[in-house]
Parts: sequence; structure tokens; C-alpha cells
Amino acid sequence: MTEGDLLNDGYNNTGKSAQCSYICDNVYMIFHFIVTIGAFGLLAVVGLVSNLVSMVIYATVGLTDSMSVSLFALSFTDFAASVIQSMMAATYLASEIYPSCPVDLQVIAFVFMGWSLNAGHLISCWLTAFISVERCLCVVTPFRVKQIFTVQRTVIMLLVIYLIHVATLLPVFISETMQWVSLDNSKNFNSNITTEREMHYTVIFTDFSDAVETAVDITTSMFLFTVSQLVLVICSTLLTCALKASSSVRLRSSDSVDSLLPTRKRRSKLSTQEKKLIRMVLSLAVLQMACNVPRLSLIVFYNAYPGIGADDRDFAEVIWAPASVFINIGCTANTFCYYFLNSSYRKVFKRMTDLK
Repeated sequence: MTEGDLLNDGYNNTGKSAQCSYICDNVYMIFHFIVTIGAFGLLAVVGLVSNLVSMVIYATVGLTDSMSVSLFALSFTDFAASVIQSMMAATYLASEIYPSCPVDLQVIAFVFMGWSLNAGHLISCWLTAFISVERCLCVVTPFRVKQIFTVQRTVIMLLVIYLIHVATLLPVFISETMQWVSLDNSKNFNSNITTEREMHYTVIFTDFSDAVETAVDITTSMFLFTVSQLVLVICSTLLTCALKASSSVRLRSSDSVDSLLPTRKRRSKLSTQEKKLIRMVLSLAVLQMACNVPRLSLIVFYNAYPGIGADDRDFAEVIWAPASVFINIGCTANTFCYYFLNSSYRKVFKRMTDLK
């Protein structure tokens, strides 16, 4: 790749990001510190602690069935995503503290850690979809679910989900590598401008990098993500309908007695446990879709209009950072959903922390 190609990717002769043509420098710096560093760092810490607590709880209860194994894998994936997220925030902060660093810290965070974080979020989506399938079958076919979802089969399916998403990410790392390059650095000394050659460790894009990114976006960020959300919606709908149908059959014999009571005293068709299960499933489904829709919208927008902001790294960060914050909220909030909606999880947590 030539130096001219590097300039087209948002660099001037000093190796720094080119001037933002969409957003002024002051607004960008405020956004950079508040969102990219502050919000990312805060969510990373919360995600690390909450998902670590979840893994300890699941390990304490025992990974004896498929559901506990899947939930542990989901917490581990969200924990790994929080680790990458904390590394991104630390790398962005280091780039501001040490701006003359020969290593392009921002591009390491935005490109390589960003793609890794994207893979972690997609894996989390598919693990949630896999868990919803098992929960749905627990209601639809309760006597066969244990035969279908054994621990061994669950582990195999989880590994397949991981391998598929890792395999789809490899072409990006092959087409976009980090190398030492020589760049011109202009300096003003006693009104004399001198040009020196400096070595910078930055990203090198191959001729097929754009095609690879587009293909990965279509296969993973759009197709695989959309399929996982469809599975989640279908399973959540089937589970809700199955619970209502089973409760109607269960209470049909007592309809004549309930009809004699006032409306406010009639028994609900759904038991308390069934209502909690529906709330938990629907809450997780709505949370995941709401947190991932901004990212999916941006991917569709960028693929439809690839020329917008292509040579402006600051603009790309301002556009993508809020979407990443929403996704990270989803990874962090899973633990809180389980705490408030799952009584067993809450009991173990209180027992561990001695909270009454």
C-alpha cells in the first residue's frame, strides 16, 4: 500500500487523523472523552463485574444440565466482550495521553478490537436465541426436551456457534494487517519547515479489504444477526402462546366455579411462575433487539451509501460509538434481568452476598 493510500484512509503527513469535514474538532473531542472513553469504560467495568458474578452463580449451582451450561456460556461471552470493551476504552485513553506514540492506538481499538467486539456481540445473540429455543421446547414438548438438549449436545452446539463466528471474522484480520510504514512528518523550526521520515505502526488495507468487510457485514452482521432475532421472536411467541394454551386447559374444569366469583377475584389463567417466565423471555428478547437495532441500521446505511465519511475516521467514530454503547448495555443488562426476573438466581446471589 502506498502513502497516498494511507492518506485516503484518513491520515495526513503527521500520521494523525485528517481534519473532520462533518464535525468540528471541539465537538469531536467532547464526544470522544464522554462517550468513547467514559461511557465505554463505565459499561466495561459494570459488565465485567456483573457477568463475573453470573458465572460464579452458575458454577456454584452446578453445570449439570443444558440450560445452566448455556447460561454460563452466555455470561462468559458477555464477560469476554466487556474485557475487549475495557481494552478499547484504555487504548483510546492511552492515545490521548501519549499522542506521539508511533503505534496507531486508535486504529488498533477501532478496527481490530471493534471487529472482535462485534463477533462477541453476535455470538451473544445466537446464544440467547439457542437458550430461547430450549425454553420454548420446555413448554411445547416438556417430556422430550431433556432427551433433545443433553449437556454433550449443548456443548457441541455452543462450540459450533463460536467457530462459525470466529471463522467469518478471520478474513478481516487477513485483509487488514498492522505494519510499520514510513511517513513524512513536517516540523517548523525557527521559521524553517523541515520534513523528516518517521516510522508508524498502523493498519494496512489490501486491495480487497472493502470487499471482505462488505461480505462479512452481509453474512454476519446482517444475515446471521437477523436470523438469530427471528428465532428469538418466534420462540418467544410460541412460548407465550403455549403457556396460555396449557393454562386454559388446566383451568377449564374450574371455569364454572370462577364464573360465580366477582371479576377481580377470579383466578388468572397464568400462574405466577408462568407470568415470570413470560416476562423474563420477553424482556430479554426486547432488550436484545432494542440494543442491536442501531448497529444493524448503521450497517445497512453504510452498505447502501459506502462513500459517506469513508475518509473521515472521526466521523466514523461519532457514528459507530453510540451504537456500540447500546450493544454493550445489552450485554451488561442481562445479569440484571436475571436478578429481577429469576427467583432462583436472586436466591443464590443473596446467599452469596448475605443479603436479606
